[in-house]
Amino acid sequence: MLLKSFSKLLLAGLFIGAAFSVNAQGTTTPATSQKQAKQEQRAAKKEQHYDKQAENLNLSETQKAEFKKVDAEYQAKIKTVRKENKAETDRLRDERRAAKRALLNAEQAEKFDQQYAKKQEKKAKKAEKKRQ
Repeated sequence: MLLKSFSKLLLAGLFIGAAFSVNAQGTTTPATSQKQAKQEQRAAKKEQHYDKQAENLNLSETQKAEFKKVDAEYQAKIKTVRKENKAETDRLRDERRAAKRALLNAEQAEKFDQQYAKKQEKKAKKAEKKRQ
């Protein structure tokens, strides 16, 4: 209980500190500060996960550090595999879409295609925004 309260307090302090440091520098753009805030939020959430796991499993600090090390190692491996298998993943997604479409009548298929096109457009805009 005390650990959770401390974690929340620490998290709040990190966000406030980050906000002041960004404002003090004055060199970040809104997109950069949003990206940085998201990264900090993910890091804080991960830390909370590790704290909760350590508490539930009664891990020592050494074990907690090793858990983090294992996670980092496997995250890198998973990222590599995702990139390598992107073509296969895309092929399977297209296959799934075609199988679903085959189940629909003409009116439903038209609507399904419109929804897919809209989703692809949104995905393209997001990718473009990410590249900037």
